This record gives sequence, C-alpha cells and structure tokens, in this order.
Amino acid sequence: MTDDSMDDGLIHSYENRSIVFTHEISKDYLKSRYGQWDAFVIVHNTEDIIIRQIVAYDAEKDVITLHSFNPNYHDCDVSLKDVTHIYYVYGKQTLKMA
Repeated sequence: MTDDSMDDGLIHSYENRSIVFTHEISKDYLKSRYGQWDAFVIVHNTEDIIIRQIVAYDAEKDVITLHSFNPNYHDCDVSLKDVTHIYYVYGKQTLKMA
C-alpha cells in the first residue's frame, strides 16, 4: 500500500508500506457479506488497485460504496461491472523503517 487513504492514525489503520493478506471472493459472495470484513482490495477495470471499506451495496444499481478511514477522502460509488477482482483483507503487517 502506498497512500494514506486508509490511515486515520488509529490502530485499525492501513499505514503507508503496509502489507495486506487477502483472499479473493466472488462478487455474488460480496453482495451478501460485505459488512463482515474491515477492508477490501478492489481491482478496477480502468482505475488503480485500491483498498477501502465497503459500506453499502445497492442491489438495484449493482453499485458498492467505498469508504476510506482517512477523513480527507470522500466516499465513492463503484459499479461492480467495472470491478475485475475483489479480495477481503484478513491480516496486515506494517514495515517499520530503520
């Protein structure tokens, strides 16, 4: 991870240089269980690979709402048709610089 979008200074943060451990899930599985995990890695068709919370799913539009821990970033909606892979984060390790 190389940005501060998921770092709000609290213990649950994903700091710059964090390594995340993930497991891929299907879009259908995500739709019923997105609130079960703290963070997800989202691989988007045209955007970057990002890590965010998924705070809502609109079944009618097939859209997820992504949330950053850092309050300087705004929530955004992403169509699942534009997502190629979804991974839930089950662990992290932050590299400490000497």
